[in-house]
Amino acid sequence: MNINTINLLNNYQFDIIKLDLSSKQINGILNLDKFYNLTELNCNGNQITKLDNLPNSLIKLYCNGNQITNLDNLPNSLIKLYCNQNQITNLDNLSNSLTDLICNQNKITNLDNLSKSLIILNCNENKITNLDNLLNSLTKLYCTGNQITNLDNLPNSLTILNCNGNKITNFDNLPNSLTELNNVKVVKK
Repeated sequence: MNINTINLLNNYQFDIIKLDLSSKQINGILNLDKFYNLTELNCNGNQITKLDNLPNSLIKLYCNGNQITNLDNLPNSLIKLYCNQNQITNLDNLSNSLTDLICNQNKITNLDNLSKSLIILNCNENKITNLDNLLNSLTKLYCTGNQITNLDNLPNSLTILNCNGNKITNFDNLPNSLTELNNVKVVKK
């Protein structure tokens, strides 16, 4: 962490629960070890490459528009994760409490270990080839602009599906729960 970031963080009380560091020209590693009560962090629009020592109390994390490549050691308390427009290649250790995962415009190739509580998944514009392990809690799926070839096992809870710009050849098993199907173009074999 550079001296400017350290000085910036020292301006905040360490026991605060919400911290907005959006567009503060922070670059490199952001270490939050002193913010032990933090429940919400917004650090959108910086040049952050890594988030260190996220507190176990964190519920909402907004880190859009940075240079983050990896989000290891996310706290189990996390419910909302907005990490779009980064350089992330995988999201392996997600919290089981996670309900909202917005990870579009990254370099993710698979999303295997999704939370059992996940309701909203936006993984548009990544490099994902399949989404086989979607759980029944999911109601909204946005997966445009990937390399997906089929979506055979969609959960029966799904109400919104937006999957244009993939390599899907058929939609034989769409769930009856769908109320909105957007931008679907089937690739001819």
